[in-house]
Amino acid sequence: MRLVRLTRLQRWAGALCGAVLTLAACGAPQPAPAPDGVILRDEFGDVESGWTRAISQEQSVDYADSAYQITIEQTQVDVWGQPGLDLNDARIDAEAAWIAGPQDNAFGIACRLTGERDDASYIFFMISGDGYYAVVRQHNKERVFLNPAGGFEPLAAIDQNPGAVNRLSAVCQGESLTFTVNGEPVGAFTESELTHGDVAVMASTFNEPGVQIRFDNVIVRQP
Repeated sequence: MRLVRLTRLQRWAGALCGAVLTLAACGAPQPAPAPDGVILRDEFGDVESGWTRAISQEQSVDYADSAYQITIEQTQVDVWGQPGLDLNDARIDAEAAWIAGPQDNAFGIACRLTGERDDASYIFFMISGDGYYAVVRQHNKERVFLNPAGGFEPLAAIDQNPGAVNRLSAVCQGESLTFTVNGEPVGAFTESELTHGDVAVMASTFNEPGVQIRFDNVIVRQP
């Protein structure tokens, strides 16, 4: 199974560079951190809280049932929603659930997102519905895996049941990156190319469309 995924990942890394769609947020103001360091806290009960809202036949990113949902009816694409921040360092916590579509998917959280469409740069901390994780940097139309395997790696901490909530946490601080899934530290990584940008929630398809991912209880704070 791992060999199949790594082979597919090689195709995906090349294909997505030319197929990424950015759905930009609409100029949300930059909030000052609260005394506890929280910059943004969203349970998505207010559809005017400032996240991306975009709907088409191929992709949708919008509020749904007091959550935030990404649906993708294309193959080999990344789709994301963002609140419109510009941060150097951040800790991002979110709950994410695979709701529908193929288990062969990827979804998670991102930091240091800048640019649009094919020119977008970001760091993507992702898991898959079938129990794998990866951390990637997208920059200058190239995708580099930062985790040791150079592709997706199996992770027992991921709940693979449809609709199950997986708790994701990522810290981007200076050149240091860390990723935690359901309270289990996944690893520490180093990245020096990207220094600032927005945060985001993301979902990806591979060879099958129809992926639907739901996010909730997003908290962004100073690390």
